[in-house]
Amino acid sequence: MNILSILENRSCYLCGSPDDGRSGLCFECQDHIKHSSLKKGTLCPRCSQPLLSNDPQFCPFCHSVPGVEQLHSISYFNSYMKELLTLFKSGKMPCLRFFFASLIYEYLKKEGLLDAVLVPVPPRRGKFRDQGWDQVDLLCKTLKRSYRIRIERILERTDRIQQKTLSFEEREQHMKKILRYKDSTVKLEGFRAVILFDDIFTSGATISAAAELLGKKYTGELSALVLCSVI
Repeated sequence: MNILSILENRSCYLCGSPDDGRSGLCFECQDHIKHSSLKKGTLCPRCSQPLLSNDPQFCPFCHSVPGVEQLHSISYFNSYMKELLTLFKSGKMPCLRFFFASLIYEYLKKEGLLDAVLVPVPPRRGKFRDQGWDQVDLLCKTLKRSYRIRIERILERTDRIQQKTLSFEEREQHMKKILRYKDSTVKLEGFRAVILFDDIFTSGATISAAAELLGKKYTGELSALVLCSVI
C-alpha cells in the first residue's frame, strides 16, 4: 500500500479503511494491535519479559538492565509493532506518534505512574541537524501536549556514532563516556519516580549508562520505559 496515498486520503495503513483522523490507523486496527501485540501473561516484575513458569521470580534477562529498579516494556519488537515502529523511526509515518503516545499513556495510567517524570534517552549529536527530528523527542512532545506528562530533557550525548555499529561491551563503555547532564540545575528529588524513556530496548547498554549517571544525583525510584523490547 502506498504510504503517500494513505496520508493524503486519511486511510488506515493496515486495512485501508478511514483512519482516526490523525494517526494513520483506524480504531479497529488499533484495538487489534493492542490485543495481539501488547504483553500479556506472567511477566518478570523487574524487566517485563515473560517468565518461563508461573513462579513470580526474576527471569534470566534481569542482569541486562542494571541501574534501574524495573524495566517497563509495553510490547515486543515484532509483527505489527516492528513494522509500524520502523515506519515511524524512518520518518515515513510520523503521524504514528499519536498511536504510540496513547499506548504509553495508557500503560502509565495502568501502572499508577502518571505523576512520574520521564527523562528521554538523548539522540546522537547532529541527529536533529541531519534529519530534522528524533523519534523519542517527538513522542515526548506528544505526551506532554496531549497528556500533560512531565518531561525533563536533562541528558545529552557528545558523540555522532550510531550504536548499531557497536557490540554490547563497546556500547556500554561508549555510552558511559559520552553521556552527560545537559542541564544540571534541574532537581529530580521532588518526584516520586523518575523514568528513563526510549523507544526500543535491545542490549540495555544505553539505559544502564543513563541510569548510572542519573543515580549520582537522584536517590529515589529510578526505572525505565520502552515501547518495545527485542528478545
